Amino acid sequence: MDFDLPAEHRMIRDTVREFCEEEIAPIAQDIEDEHRFPAEIFDQLADLDVMGVPIDAEYGGLGGDQLMYALVVEELGRVSGGIGLSYAAHVSLASKPLELFGTEAQKEEWLTPLARGEH
Repeated sequence: MDFDLPAEHRMIRDTVREFCEEEIAPIAQDIEDEHRFPAEIFDQLADLDVMGVPIDAEYGGLGGDQLMYALVVEELGRVSGGIGLSYAAHVSLASKPLELFGTEAQKEEWLTPLARGEH
């Protein structure tokens, strides 16, 4: 039985891991100390095209599976629990429910921008 991650999953994990080490880790404690939401980090995550990892490409996401999403959350949470949790909330409390239960009009208005990191 092969337990290695598929290449696509490793690529996302490694990309996010590198981003976390270079961009988040150096400022993570400052963000916590200042009690602030790091909007600039989420803008950069949008630039990496990971804000909609488990959202279908039809709506601006990557169309990844739950494992791919979990890998992103894990890497973000490894360097900042607050950022990892904020990302998870973005997907689990906003984007994914819209994809699963929203009307087409709601998906067009809200899901596509969320998946692209525009909200």
